[in-house]
Amino acid sequence: MIRLLVGLVIGVIAGLMWAPKRGTEMREEASAQAKKLYDSGMQTYESQSGKVRKLIDENDDIMNKIEETKSKVIELVRKAEEKAEEDTATSDTPEVAEIKDKKSDSDASASS
Repeated sequence: MIRLLVGLVIGVIAGLMWAPKRGTEMREEASAQAKKLYDSGMQTYESQSGKVRKLIDENDDIMNKIEETKSKVIELVRKAEEKAEEDTATSDTPEVAEIKDKKSDSDASASS
C-alpha cells in the first residue's frame, strides 16, 4: 500500500511538473501569436498594395503616352493623305490622269 501511495505522489508531482500550461496562459500565448501573425499580414498587405498602386500609376502613364502617340500618328497620316491628294491634283502625268479618271468613274457609278 505504501508503494501505491509513493507511486501516486510521484505521479502527481511528475504530472504537475510536465503538465501543459494553465488554460489562461495558453489563451494568452495563442492571442499573442495571433496578434503577431495579424501584424505581419497587415505589414505585408500594406507593402504589396503600395507596389500594386505604383504599378497601376505606371501603367496609366504608359497608356497616356500610347494614346498621345496614336493621336500624333493619326494626324501625321491625315496630313500625308492631304499632301498626296494635293500632289496628285497638281500633277499632269498620264498615270495620274488615268487614276483621276478611274476615281471619277467610280464616284459617278456610286452616286447613281
